[in-house]
Formats: sequence, C-alpha cells, structure tokens
Amino acid sequence: MNLREAKELSGGGLGYPSKMPGTSYGISAHACITGAKLVSVPGSVCHGCYALRNNYNYNSVKTAHARRLLSIAGPRWIDAMVLLLQHSGERWHRWHDSGDLQSVEHLAKICAIAAQTPRIRHWLPIVRLSNPGKDMP
Repeated sequence: MNLREAKELSGGGLGYPSKMPGTSYGISAHACITGAKLVSVPGSVCHGCYALRNNYNYNSVKTAHARRLLSIAGPRWIDAMVLLLQHSGERWHRWHDSGDLQSVEHLAKICAIAAQTPRIRHWLPIVRLSNPGKDMP
C-alpha cells in the first residue's frame, strides 16, 4: 500500500490541529452516539459542542468527516491508518477531535492501530457518565 492509497482508504488522511501537537482523526459530531443525547444537557461535557459550530460547518469539512466515517468499516482501514501514522513522524495522535466512537468494533480497530504504532502516544477522549440512567435524557 502506498500513501495515496492509504489516504483514500482512511477517508482522506490525518488532520494536523493547530492547538495541539501531532495528528488527529475526526468524524462529524453529528454522528456522536452519546454526544447527540448529551448536547442538550446543560453542564454535560457535550453541551455546546464546539464541533457543531464554526469551521466544522464548512462543506469541505462535512464531506471529509463523511468520508472518514464510511472508511472506518473498510477491511483495510487499520493498515491504512498504521501507514499514515508511521509516515507522519509525529509522536502524538488524537482520535476524534470531533465525533466519537461508533461501536465496540471501532474501538477494537483503534486498539489494533495503537498496538502497531507503539512509539506514538494515542489519545482518545471519552464521555464518562456517573449514572447513565439519570444523566441522559
């Protein structure tokens, strides 16, 4: 697999956020399973979500997020992400600077990527609910 193919299989490649070191990979915050419920809960981590505003509303960003979301189900997504991360030369990677995990299978794929890129520090923010039955609408 070459870099061009890896970018295509990953839904467009990696992001390079300006406010943090390393690379990132994001999907639409509209695809958040938990966040879609918590965005309307005042005081929750998702209330007033930044990834539903500003630059995230540009068509180019929406298109890129949609491509990435679809790519996660691809059979070669793990290999593509490993190649892109290794080629980046970065030591830090943030999963989901926008959007969130889609399934346990999605998390397992991220773990497989992390296992194959041990020199990279992977960061995956998650929403923790103290009492899921009461915190969610």
